Amino acid sequence: MIRIGTVSSVNAAQATVRVTFADQDDIVSDELPIVFLQTNSAKVYAMSAVGDMVVCVFDDDQGFCIGSYYGEDDKPPTTKSSQLGVWFEDGSFVFYDSETKILNIKAMSGIVVEGKTTIKAPDGVRIEGNLTVTGKISHGGISP
Repeated sequence: MIRIGTVSSVNAAQATVRVTFADQDDIVSDELPIVFLQTNSAKVYAMSAVGDMVVCVFDDDQGFCIGSYYGEDDKPPTTKSSQLGVWFEDGSFVFYDSETKILNIKAMSGIVVEGKTTIKAPDGVRIEGNLTVTGKISHGGISP
């Protein structure tokens, strides 16, 4: 059986939700596991939020929340089918546009990168804004 409902509570630690079904006199489900893309060696984690419209499936013994969908009140963050990404409520985003071949990143409060990092930019690197370096700077050559 397939049902459409609204997330009424979230258990982030268990990756489950409770869902209210308006077409069933606002009955609230037991905790339903959320279906994710991958949960074993690589892990995908994107919890539904209270108020999300979701699709749930049930058999005789178990139910699952299989995902949310865009509707009249909740529009997609882009209208370009060439963009794949994640958009956050504070305005931050990470998306790739296959038409422009550009990976776009915007972080409202900054970006943290940990570990050895290499940037390969044969056409150069442009920094708009101030630059602070807290360690040593090594170089392979200086051009005039």
